[in-house]
Amino acid sequence: AQIFGYNLLALSIGVGAFGGLTIVPLYFFAKNFLEDIDVKRGLQIFIFLPSVVMFSFTSMEAILMFFSWVAITAIFYGWKQSYALAFFGGVLTGLCFKFNFLFALTLPIYVFIFYRAWLLETCKSRIIFKIILSLVGFIIFFSLLHWLTGYSIIDNFFVANSANKEIVHSNFESLEKYLIYFFM
Repeated sequence: AQIFGYNLLALSIGVGAFGGLTIVPLYFFAKNFLEDIDVKRGLQIFIFLPSVVMFSFTSMEAILMFFSWVAITAIFYGWKQSYALAFFGGVLTGLCFKFNFLFALTLPIYVFIFYRAWLLETCKSRIIFKIILSLVGFIIFFSLLHWLTGYSIIDNFFVANSANKEIVHSNFESLEKYLIYFFM
């Protein structure tokens, strides 16, 4: 709040504007699979989805959405062509896990990216090294975070799980809500 002052309206406008930048990494990711005109049409639909519009100004989900797509796009291009982006994508993946454990729901996208990179790469040791670089970036992020602040992702996971056990009971109870948000 110090960047925008202590005005919550200014903060929500800043978060919304920042969340609007999600279309940039989403465009660079999607253009590898679709024609340019289809990507642009898809993004036009994306920016008017009720969940995107609603969460952009009322919560920090817009920030998570932006960093999630930056991480996924960095991993995609990193495993495709760049060692530095592979490492940076691992760091960003760690940042997204720090924001919210629900980022784990993007695991199928990572599996797809791995499968595609594996098929396209002629030298398999190169893709394995890039994946290891991503894992090193992920581990370095959480190691530095633990060293600087004492934050432990493992401890936090178990504390959050035990704190919510009384409310949630099982993750399948909230599956319906996630599906509703997915289709919004």
